[in-house]
Amino acid sequence: MTKTMKAAIYQGPRSFEIQDISVPQPGEGEVLIKVDYCAICGSDLHTYTKGFYIEPGQIMGHEFGGTVAAIGPDYPDPTLTVGQKVVTNPTVPCGKCSMCRKGKTNICTNALTATLAYGKPGAFAEYVLQSKGAFLYKLPDEVSTKEAALFEPLAVAIHAVKKASPSLNEKVVVFGAGTIGLMISQVLKTIGCTQVIQVDISQPRLEIARKIGVDHIINARNTADVVEDISKITGPGYYGPGGAEADIVFECAAVPETITQALKAVRHGGKIISIAISEGDCPINVTALVQKEVSLLGSYAYTDEFEEALDLAASGKIVLDELITDIFPLSEIQSAFERQLDTSASVKVVVKCTE
Repeated sequence: MTKTMKAAIYQGPRSFEIQDISVPQPGEGEVLIKVDYCAICGSDLHTYTKGFYIEPGQIMGHEFGGTVAAIGPDYPDPTLTVGQKVVTNPTVPCGKCSMCRKGKTNICTNALTATLAYGKPGAFAEYVLQSKGAFLYKLPDEVSTKEAALFEPLAVAIHAVKKASPSLNEKVVVFGAGTIGLMISQVLKTIGCTQVIQVDISQPRLEIARKIGVDHIINARNTADVVEDISKITGPGYYGPGGAEADIVFECAAVPETITQALKAVRHGGKIISIAISEGDCPINVTALVQKEVSLLGSYAYTDEFEEALDLAASGKIVLDELITDIFPLSEIQSAFERQLDTSASVKVVVKCTE
């Protein structure tokens, strides 16, 4: 096995350095994975532009697919073999904190000390070590390691939809047509929500939304009033002027405009599910929230949704390849991040880590 590997080392905002470092060796219960593809997450962009979450010297990257390169002693699954295509849940909950004891492993208070790309080296490298206690899933023949690089955001989307508990025939608005927004729309369509409205400012992203089966698209740049356009589909709301009657609103943009529009678009007694992470303050009309008796819920990461993501991808009910707009080699990771920041031209940018 190669003694050294290429890895993209985060140096600080808008700076990576490709270095040769030692290939990690799997210890007890660990697996070494040869990384084929690693996608750029929205949280990665916050680190890249603002320096959030991690310190310089970290290897980023937690959305990836690859093949087993080596298996450490006493790995609990004796059927796992070298060369097997796999995807791994990068989060390693501690199992001991109050959140873990309640089954809320996605908000484990200690997870970032052991999670790939945060507490542990990530997958913008030729190899990554899966920590003991992490969950690894074998890929069926019909799912590629490139598609597997999108399983992590798909699990995020599934978790958010489950939070909303949609019923059949409800009218749903999704603000944002990035990876998560487009995946949420697809998951909704698999369970029978017959009216899904996608809102964004990027026409290329909205065209992808149309292609994957969204019922209505609204380009916020091409209309005088987004909520009025929504009301023409859902029916008008009755809380002051200019409201709509969406049963559920998914807020996947986290900018002040869409937060305000979400509260106007949702019906009395409806739900707003907030998924995106904001880099600044997003004010909210608390009076409207109260008087409309809206349920405002946050949705973060996932618990057991990786298995559901695998099942949906294998069934063909979820389109993943259509969301990949660009593939860059590891040596051009900085260009890959800059491309991902260009929302007018990209949806999901993936880095090819090995040949």
